[in-house]
Parts: sequence; structure tokens; C-alpha cells
Amino acid sequence: MQAIVDDRDIAEIVGNIARGSAPWLFAFHGLYWACRSGIAPMFETYRNIERDKRGFWCASMVSSGHAILITALSVRALMKDPGLVTRGDFFYTTPESTKAAEIFFGYIASDLLLSVYYRARWNGWVENLLHHVCILATWGIFLATDSGGFFTSVAHICEITTPFVNQRWFLYEAGLKTTTGYFYNGLAMLGLWFLSRIVLYTAAGVALVNSRDQLFQLGTPKATLVLFCYTAGFTLQYQWFYRIVKGALKSLRSRRNDTDKTTKQD
Repeated sequence: MQAIVDDRDIAEIVGNIARGSAPWLFAFHGLYWACRSGIAPMFETYRNIERDKRGFWCASMVSSGHAILITALSVRALMKDPGLVTRGDFFYTTPESTKAAEIFFGYIASDLLLSVYYRARWNGWVENLLHHVCILATWGIFLATDSGGFFTSVAHICEITTPFVNQRWFLYEAGLKTTTGYFYNGLAMLGLWFLSRIVLYTAAGVALVNSRDQLFQLGTPKATLVLFCYTAGFTLQYQWFYRIVKGALKSLRSRRNDTDKTTKQD
């Protein structure tokens, strides 16, 4: 099939992506250092944890802020033009969906720099590295070819789980693992993960496969890379969901045992 990829020089394509996303890369990286130098030290738990965890703490604060922003922007884009989803057109985008994709690209690039710096000093760094590289490759193709508006919008909404994942870690480090807040935050994380990263993300994959004729108009190498990256992301979502479910069941059993002990003492 003849690829529709334009004849623009690759430098021009990269330049266009950089102009849209680089300011956000610097903004999120600047926010990380602002957290590290001024905001995070206000928390006692932050001051008491080791150095590498301090880096993770600040990165988590930034990722929570980004998640709220990108989810709001993508929901707004879908509400303003539901055609992003209902048209079933792989090449349909809007200025709002494109801007959200540029912001997301910039954030992921910024966070990737931190992941590469810390590497094994942060837990789950291999999965995180794979996740970020796949996103940059896929979103780079979407931005370069002005496509994938429905997929990026839905994928961005999956970020709604991030603040709850981060809050779970914050509470754990603060020694609040046995609190009611920790328990209900975990339940919210589990429910939102299922709705967004299992249901929505799977639906986005079905839509991607259904639009495969348009997808392959990008050219076989690019289409194959998009499908590969989606499959890698799909695998990670389900792998992480399995871990969350295991943790939730363990927490429920522990909570039930504590309740039984209290009842017996009464």
C-alpha cells in the first residue's frame, strides 16, 4: 500500500514536533526542580527519606500535576468535538487534541530523562523505560503525520489513575499504610485503573485495529511500530493491573483479619 507520509525533510518534521513539545519538556523539568528545591522539603516524610527516593518523590508530584492537566485537556477536546471518537477516522484530529499530544510528548520526554539518570535506583525502571520509549515513538508518528487523534485522546484519559498511584506511595512512605485513607485510595486506584487502562485502553486498541487500512497508509514500518508499541503498552497495563489486584486482595484480607481481631476482643 502506498504510504501517505509527506515528502517534508525529516529535520522539518522533527522541528515541528520540537516547537510544540520542547517548551513543555522544559516546563515540566523546571517544575521538577522547583519541587525539589522549594515544595517537597516542606514535607517531613520527604526530609526523612533517602536521596534517590527524594528524586522519585518530586517526579511523582510532577506526574500528578501533569496527569490532572492532560486528562482535563483531553476530556475537553472530546467534549468539544466528539467526532474524535465517533467518526472512526484515524486521520481526524483537532487543534485541542494535537496540543494535548504535544504536552504529553513533552512531559514523557522530561520524565524519561529522569528515568535514564536514576535507572535501577528507582523500582520498576525497566517497565517505565519501555513505556516511555514506546510513547515517544508512537506519539512522534502521530504528531509527524497529523493522525491518531482518537487514540491519543483516549490514552491521555488513562492518566487519571496517576495521582492515586502516587498518593499510595506517598502514604506508604509516610507510614500510613494501615490508615483508612490508604485503603480507600487503593480502591479508587483499582476502580479507575480498570475503567481507564483496561476498558478504555482496550477499546482504543480495537479502534486502532479497525482503522488498520488507514494506519497502514503511513507505511508498513510506521504502522508496525505503532501496533508493536500499543501491544507493549497493552501488556504493561494488564501486568500492572494484575499487581494492583493482588495488592488489593492482600489489603482486604488484612483489613478483614484486623476487624475479626477487634470483634473478638470486644
